[in-house]
Amino acid sequence: MVQLYVVGKKKIDVLLAWHGYTQKSLSSRVNIGPSYMSSIVNGKKPVGKRTAKKLLTNLGLK
Repeated sequence: MVQLYVVGKKKIDVLLAWHGYTQKSLSSRVNIGPSYMSSIVNGKKPVGKRTAKKLLTNLGLK
C-alpha cells in the first residue's frame, strides 16, 4: 500500500468545491466509504495506489 497522506485540509476543500464535490460525492465516485474518505482528507489513514489514482483523476490532478 502506498503511504499517501493529504497535506492541508483546506487545499482539499478548495479542490472539492472547485469540482463541485462533497467528500461524500467524491467517495462514491472512487468507490470508498464516506468515513474512509474523511479519514484520508484529515490525514488519519493512508490511501492505496488505485484509490489515489482515482482521487487524482477526479480532482483534475492527473
